Amino acid sequence: MEGMSQAALLFEPDSYCTDDFPLMGRRVAGEQFLAAWLNYAHHADWQIVTAKTASFDLFRQLHARLGGAGDVQWVHPHHLGRVGSSGSLFLPGPMLADWARARHSFGAHAFSVCGITHTIASHKVIDNLAAMLHEPVMPWDALICTSRAVRDAVITLLESQAEYLHARLGAVRWSLPHLPVIPLGVDHAAFQFTHAERQAARRQLGFDESVCVLLFVGRLSFHCKAHPLPMQRALGEAMRQTGRAAALLELGWFANRNQERAFAEGAHAFCPQAQYRVLDGRKAEESHLAWAAADIFCSLADSIQESFGLTPIEAMAAGLPVVVSDWNGYRDTVRDGLDGFLIPVTMPPSGMGNYFAKRYSSGVDNFDYYCGNSSQFIAVDTGACVEAIAKLLQDAELRQRMGENGRQHSKTQFDWPVVLAHYSRLWEKLAEQRQTAAQEAPISPSPVPTRQDPYRLFSSYTPRKFGTDTQVVLAQNVRSDSVMLRQKMHYVQPFIEVLPNAQFCQDLITDLQQLGGSAPVARLMAEKPERLHGEVLMAVASMVKLDILRLVSPVPSL
Repeated sequence: MEGMSQAALLFEPDSYCTDDFPLMGRRVAGEQFLAAWLNYAHHADWQIVTAKTASFDLFRQLHARLGGAGDVQWVHPHHLGRVGSSGSLFLPGPMLADWARARHSFGAHAFSVCGITHTIASHKVIDNLAAMLHEPVMPWDALICTSRAVRDAVITLLESQAEYLHARLGAVRWSLPHLPVIPLGVDHAAFQFTHAERQAARRQLGFDESVCVLLFVGRLSFHCKAHPLPMQRALGEAMRQTGRAAALLELGWFANRNQERAFAEGAHAFCPQAQYRVLDGRKAEESHLAWAAADIFCSLADSIQESFGLTPIEAMAAGLPVVVSDWNGYRDTVRDGLDGFLIPVTMPPSGMGNYFAKRYSSGVDNFDYYCGNSSQFIAVDTGACVEAIAKLLQDAELRQRMGENGRQHSKTQFDWPVVLAHYSRLWEKLAEQRQTAAQEAPISPSPVPTRQDPYRLFSSYTPRKFGTDTQVVLAQNVRSDSVMLRQKMHYVQPFIEVLPNAQFCQDLITDLQQLGGSAPVARLMAEKPERLHGEVLMAVASMVKLDILRLVSPVPSL
């Protein structure tokens, strides 16, 4: 990629290295981005912004090891104005406000600031995003949004903050950055496996030819990644419907023993006939085995913590058909019916999540519990997942066709040279705009914190919402004690404080049975006092989450 536009790089190991830090999506993305940039971008000079000698020395080592071209120059934040020779400062996160403020003493036209979104649900990130309205962020700055859903969430936040500042201070003028949507990239070549490699991996893992291997990759966390119940239950039902032998292979890592017990408990409860294996995603050799051995990839992300999702584009690069939730960045990368299947996800309407926002804001809950609490009412359509997995289990030709479609899609849209070209064009555009701008950056007011209902802020993560006119029906094999039993499961227990009372839920089931087994939510509300109508909505959402109730399509969008 000769001639790629350059940018200075804000570098700290925490954002680009996975060896010495807990493995997280943003670090994996940062590490892969840096390796690709060093490999494909050939420049005369590299400007590295850091206050630490050790960080600069580490970058020089990475530069030499990964074959980077050109010289490496250290820019201390005290001398940030020197970044102007590169044109832009690239941040490994979304903290534009902080660095626009740092730039201000050097002049608003000194260089452009360009950040990128990863998780945007935490208070730290939300506060910094909102601060773009009152810090000296300029029109020649940019925040790269990795998905349309993330961009919509950022716009929702900025609109809310603008309304607040207007009401509080009469503010009417805003200087906003570009919000381009550019996906994360994948090293396409790293996911190509020969037939012999695939056969060897399956033998080593103990999977014979009759077994169809369903693979999940990522943090094994039921509260901040993907609740395993829909995948486990769908695989079990699909195996029963098709009579096909299958295995559930999970490549990842558990934060603690409780998470590990919860996943094993769910697999035993909902797909006991499937072989169940867990490999350590932090080990390269085990990652290689998992990707090479798989037949189908599945990831049903349902947490507001997730924003893009690298693993579906990695799966497509590996030639696997994908079954993923119609959620956040997955909605941009996977083409339903071509590369695999997008499984509908339903979120409660705006207003129902203020309770969780207040608990997080007041310190009752930390970020993990904020994500976990809100995800308890976000439900993946298990029935649709059963149908998708069943189709793939019994149709090898479909698996082959969708896998090849995905491989080509990944190569043309998400391979690193393609993605880096988007970065280069963006930096050129910012430079042109900055160089022709004449107006000095204004001095803005102090930050104002913001807290929002997650179901409003992240409303665009799914097109499906349910409301009072949504029809619900009992799921298959619901027992009289299903609510109580499922609320006792390990991956439900941590959120019992915010879940509706089991008896209240059971009373709703009784009401539904008396109404013939199916009714609109409004009809269930009519059986309760008006003061309990909100609780009815949340109870329905939680029971859809646990696959005790199911929504009857079509579900209206609000």
